[in-house]
Amino acid sequence: MRDIFNSRIFIRLSLILYMIVIFTLSSLTFKDTGSGFMLNDKLIHFTEYAILGFLLMKYFSINRFKDINISSFLTFITGALYAASDEIHQGFVGYFGTGIFGGLRDPDPLDFLADVAGISFIILIFLLMHRRMLLKTNLQE
Repeated sequence: MRDIFNSRIFIRLSLILYMIVIFTLSSLTFKDTGSGFMLNDKLIHFTEYAILGFLLMKYFSINRFKDINISSFLTFITGALYAASDEIHQGFVGYFGTGIFGGLRDPDPLDFLADVAGISFIILIFLLMHRRMLLKTNLQE
């Protein structure tokens, strides 16, 4: 019996639903305290995008590409573009407020960096696990 958590449909649906959750959370209209480094906020962004990176890696490796390098590259590009679009989107939240694009919230480049760091961390974990698996396979031969 096929493991449901590794099925193509489950991974695809999980990825789509999670991206909707990120978009929805970014649409919340709370007053931004401004750009800057707040550790708790950056850890939330790191974790949020590490999860997205995990789902993207699973999606690209199971659904599209068996080559870990291609999956890693596509995960990084897709995740970084989604993170950038998420930050830009936040500038339009509550459009008639005071944000940089007229919204209540301002895009924060440090949030984007935390997002990309989370994605990169997961890619690194996948690459290390893949390398370990290859070494283990080579030792058994």
